[in-house]
Amino acid sequence: MQSLALITCVALAVAGFSALLRGSREELRLSAVTLCLGAIGWIAVTHLWDYSNLNQYVPLALLFISVSMVAASGYVNVRKMVEVDSEIAPWHMLVIIFMPLVVAAFTLLGWGVPDPAEWRTSPTYIVQAIYVYGHLILMIIVLTKRQRDPSMKIRIAVGATQALVAVGFFLENSFYQYTPFVAAILALLATWASHWPETWWQAPTDADELLDAIGVFILVLDDQGRLRKWNASAGKLIEAVAHRTPMQRGLYVEKILGTPIPKRDGSVLEFSIGSGVLRTECNTQEIRTGKGPNDYETVVMLRPLKSRIDSAKFTAPSGELPGYDPVTQTLSRKSMLETIHDADFTVRLEFRPTSTHVRPDEAMFVVARRLEASFGSYLWGRIDTWGFATVVESRESAEHLAEMLTHSPVQAIDDELNVYSKVYIDVREANEGGADFARRVAEPRLRESEISNQLEIELEG
Repeated sequence: MQSLALITCVALAVAGFSALLRGSREELRLSAVTLCLGAIGWIAVTHLWDYSNLNQYVPLALLFISVSMVAASGYVNVRKMVEVDSEIAPWHMLVIIFMPLVVAAFTLLGWGVPDPAEWRTSPTYIVQAIYVYGHLILMIIVLTKRQRDPSMKIRIAVGATQALVAVGFFLENSFYQYTPFVAAILALLATWASHWPETWWQAPTDADELLDAIGVFILVLDDQGRLRKWNASAGKLIEAVAHRTPMQRGLYVEKILGTPIPKRDGSVLEFSIGSGVLRTECNTQEIRTGKGPNDYETVVMLRPLKSRIDSAKFTAPSGELPGYDPVTQTLSRKSMLETIHDADFTVRLEFRPTSTHVRPDEAMFVVARRLEASFGSYLWGRIDTWGFATVVESRESAEHLAEMLTHSPVQAIDDELNVYSKVYIDVREANEGGADFARRVAEPRLRESEISNQLEIELEG
């Protein structure tokens, strides 16, 4: 038995180093390595270490810590592979980290384990068993989400893991000297699975095909939750979720999608598409269309989580016109520059993010809808990534529009978008050509230092 234990420990060490140095993504390395270390410790304490001349509480404490590492690391590893974008609650992480340490400390002090020879009937062992069995059961529950996954490798990994946990339950209550070897096989299986995380993280089958050509689903709803506008990606999503429902205005989106639209940004919505599950992050923005309590629209943006696309780029919205920016449905940069070429007065609205989490396309889409709702009589164009511009008839009109943009009576243009905005008025100079004037208007001019100074003033106020 010692030879088998030694060979198993060597194999676990090799697997752990492999996961740490080359095989696993960063998100999976720590859990895979600690799982291997826990299994090594479990085998070493039960089969390799001769502790006949030592205090019996020392190996017992090490045993408790090793078994806890296997159970907790296995659960964390499964969560990160099956639900890669989800986070374990902070209180749960504290339990995972500190509970084994507390149990080991109590064991070393002899508290809760009156007789080391009868440790399996001690109160400390009962607490340890609740911790270990609880995390193993949670691991099985998480894995059930991928039991019918179309990937053969994932189905093998899921089935084998669940079978190993069941065998471990049986052996621990009947032939507990063999349980560490089941834990070793479980650790080797986890390190093998962590070598190909992309298979776990890709949206499966139909959902995966849907993600190939999309970035973000955009839906614009009225005050009663009925569909008013949508982009092509959102149309594909609704057709995939409710394939018998033709896309048209007036549809109740929550009824079609089968789930309420959460008000809290960052909430995760899941959609069953064929044999796969599409997971999205939901963000909403309200756009005031008047002064009444029901005069508003809601922009719903659903971003796929862990798809193969690296950045959020929008497909063309429904009803896109030639020369229009496909994201905001305002005039494109080229069309706007052509319009400015023949103008004498312009108003430029420029933005800069105040948070690293702000995505320009999403923020500018919301701004465009607010401009459309409150200043729809002007022809707006997206002059650059963070800017819009429009042409006015006179300097007085430009100043009036600038004042309205700065102090909008309905809703601030940059409200709740984590961006800083500033309005600029440009007047064509004498003898200035149209191309030079357009080039001057298009030049970004909002500096980072200006944003920092303004934010300091607002904080002091």
